[in-house]
Amino acid sequence: MGRYITLTKVGGTRAIYLCELEVYGQGPNNVALTKPVTGISLEQGTLHTLPYLIDGIPDTCADSGPAVNRPSFQIDLGQDHLVQAVKLVFPNDCTQTLSKGGCFYGNTVISVSDEQNSDGELCVRIQDNVFQPKGELILDCEAGAVMGRYITLTKVGATRAIYLCELEVYGQGTGINSGCWRDDLRCGPGFPLPNGSPAECDPDSIYPCCSAAGWCGNTAAHCTCDSCRDFRKL
Repeated sequence: MGRYITLTKVGGTRAIYLCELEVYGQGPNNVALTKPVTGISLEQGTLHTLPYLIDGIPDTCADSGPAVNRPSFQIDLGQDHLVQAVKLVFPNDCTQTLSKGGCFYGNTVISVSDEQNSDGELCVRIQDNVFQPKGELILDCEAGAVMGRYITLTKVGATRAIYLCELEVYGQGTGINSGCWRDDLRCGPGFPLPNGSPAECDPDSIYPCCSAAGWCGNTAAHCTCDSCRDFRKL
């Protein structure tokens, strides 16, 4: 167990001449990455920002719009997961968006449920109205772990907006997404599922196409090349 990997040449003065050093192990997995996300009580003009919550890019942020009542985001993990922790990634420009109030994260509830649009079971409650200028906040579920498919973040007790760049969810799935695609975004014959069949890409995610190199994505190199496969068209 550890964080740092060190390769040292000992017993001689020759240089190290190496092309790759690959390390294999098991670490935390953001099971919410590229999953479908919907909004509740959001301004219509802000709905296009929802995919920014789960795109894995910390510089793109979702905004619920100012002064809406109980704004809420819900992520569909595709199947039940045993959720253990969540990570909130905040924008770097919070000091410029205080009129939105989106960088104050008091009265925020994150819950896990088996049914869509259901409050479900509490994972995390942020009670203090703490200002987060930038960076991230990692919180373990208060009950240790909660089983469910839908992750809901709701701002309660205030009318301030939610302004957030990423909502990452860490836990263990009960299998590979719907039995057809993988959480690591690999696809094709070179990356089989446990049953031996080639992994597909989630057609309802923002990465629905498989490239020739075996990666799920949404560019022309993933969707329109001769050997690419677009799973939205199946």
